[in-house]
Amino acid sequence: MLFSCTLLTGTTLIFFAPNWFTAWIGLEINLYSFIPIMINSSTTQQKEASMKYFLAQAVGSGLLLIGTLALTSFNSATLMILMALLLKAGVAPFHFWFPSVMSALPWASCILLSTTQKLGPALLIIQMFTPSALILMIISSLSALVGGIGGLNQSQTRAIIAYSSIGHMGWVFGVSIINTPLSKLMLLNYMTTVTSIIILLMMSTSKSSNQPMIPSDLSPLIKTMLVFLFMSLGGLPPFFGFFPKLFIIMELMTNNFIKLSLFLILGSMLNLYYYMKIMYTSFFSMPLKTSMFAKPLMKTTMFITLLMLSSAVIQLSLLITFPWLSS
Repeated sequence: MLFSCTLLTGTTLIFFAPNWFTAWIGLEINLYSFIPIMINSSTTQQKEASMKYFLAQAVGSGLLLIGTLALTSFNSATLMILMALLLKAGVAPFHFWFPSVMSALPWASCILLSTTQKLGPALLIIQMFTPSALILMIISSLSALVGGIGGLNQSQTRAIIAYSSIGHMGWVFGVSIINTPLSKLMLLNYMTTVTSIIILLMMSTSKSSNQPMIPSDLSPLIKTMLVFLFMSLGGLPPFFGFFPKLFIIMELMTNNFIKLSLFLILGSMLNLYYYMKIMYTSFFSMPLKTSMFAKPLMKTTMFITLLMLSSAVIQLSLLITFPWLSS
């Protein structure tokens, strides 16, 4: 509970940071709050993942601090800060640590790694680097392709979600060049959907981080909900995850970012392919004796339904109230 509170404090500090040094402090609070949550396990694999995460974050923190101190002295300091934030967020081309760390963690830690630990660096990049159109275009295109291609050869659900996360950051940073509010809306959509997916996967009785695809002990109702969520994450119409991606493509095409749009669409199609592969494997390995309407199951599905409905209402309300988000 203590570490969760400090994690929230760090994220809030990043969000309202008046300068880079304050943002750096917020990121450090986030890091040192998350490490104890990660190592709350006796398995060697998870401890190794915690060490790998710490080393990657330490390098990122060092680069960020040096770049912040040298901001008024060197022109390349801004690029150093951007590299540090990309490393801390696990975004291509500095994503080398993210899939392996994600693959070794329990589901509860995976939620935090995919959401709160990405939120701070992502918001800083969106807010501070939108004028750097060419750099963000390269990062966005590379992230979309790495997220799509990297997930094709994966057999673990955690690794697939990790590469999916990298791909979605490409969408977030791609549209931030021309429409910052829409990029934040896309980030909200991704975080809500991936949180819902992981909560459902946590209901599996298998605690191994090496479990392949969707666990076979999940009920048909849970598997059906996972189909809807994964298809939404892939941007398949008519699921609600399709609409933010549609608005992003319309925005990019209107501003003549045609090549970037093509890279994002290609990456999303690759993502959708391995999502469908997960679902195909899941349904054809469905056990015969499962209870579809057990009480704990119904409570969880109600929570997930409310979470997704709330997210959809918020997004639709923003688009209706502020039509310039999608124009």
